[in-house]
Amino acid sequence: MNKLLPVAYLCILFAVPPRIVKGPYIQNLTENSVTICWHTDGPANSRVLYGLRMNQLNGAIFNNQQLTDHYITLSNLEPGTRYFYSFGSSGARLQADSTQHFTTGLKKNKK
Repeated sequence: MNKLLPVAYLCILFAVPPRIVKGPYIQNLTENSVTICWHTDGPANSRVLYGLRMNQLNGAIFNNQQLTDHYITLSNLEPGTRYFYSFGSSGARLQADSTQHFTTGLKKNKK
């Protein structure tokens, strides 16, 4: 017996994850935090992995909200330290390359 699947089911089954249309870019870089931003052409959740080496991204921040404007803040970072990161969503492969890094600001001396 040949059964046809409803069109709505096929759309979900073969859904294409949203594409990144802008970013990533860095905002609000301080000595112990940073915000990583990007934009997608459709709603998706947000995920950032980060760490001290490109091949060891041990930290993770996840936002389950379905958004097109993604802003993930990493906090409790070490001052004056270089971090690598990858970004994306749970439904799409994370975007990462060796140029995706930032260095936190140096700790300010108290006077």
